[in-house]
Amino acid sequence: MPADAGLVVKAVASIRWDATEYTATAGDIKVFLANDDSVKHVLVIRQGDKVVGDLELAVTKKGTVDEGTINLEAGAYSVYCIVPGHGGMNSSLTVS
Repeated sequence: MPADAGLVVKAVASIRWDATEYTATAGDIKVFLANDDSVKHVLVIRQGDKVVGDLELAVTKKGTVDEGTINLEAGAYSVYCIVPGHGGMNSSLTVS
């Protein structure tokens, strides 16, 4: 995990994120995704039902990682998995 990561998310067994709520600091946020689950996940950031920015992190199997940067203003967002059937992977993200 990079020391400068502003948001660290782990996919864990039974198709869920490791937390129901995350926080980050507004501006350029380095997002780090690790897969502790055995199936593929694709992380996006949403505001309401709309994907924001062009960040799309994919982890294909257990042990894989991905990272990227997204610029977010202060507000309420969600960390969401766009893989069909993974709609329960929808955690809140508060950016301040």
